[in-house]
Amino acid sequence: MEDKKLSTENYNYCYYQLGELKAFVSMGAEAEMVESGPNWLYFSTLAQVEGLDLNQSTFKALEDALAYTNQKFKDWNFIDLADVSDQGGCSSCGNQKSH
Repeated sequence: MEDKKLSTENYNYCYYQLGELKAFVSMGAEAEMVESGPNWLYFSTLAQVEGLDLNQSTFKALEDALAYTNQKFKDWNFIDLADVSDQGGCSSCGNQKSH
């Protein structure tokens, strides 16, 4: 079985979770624009599930943010929001998790 990890294809809808904590990668930009466009930044964030950021590391390259996050949180549960079998769902819809 292949280990699941964050990649350039899935970081927008996948994250690591342990109890009430989650770790994910997001993107932003520096406040000052350069002639070629925004200076993109990538953030490896540790947050409470309810949204309070606890720690954030900043990287200039997406691959560096992904590598850092994958290494630091590799032992946590990997959550893929695109995988409906990984979600609970309710008893009245097609997203119900089969047991």
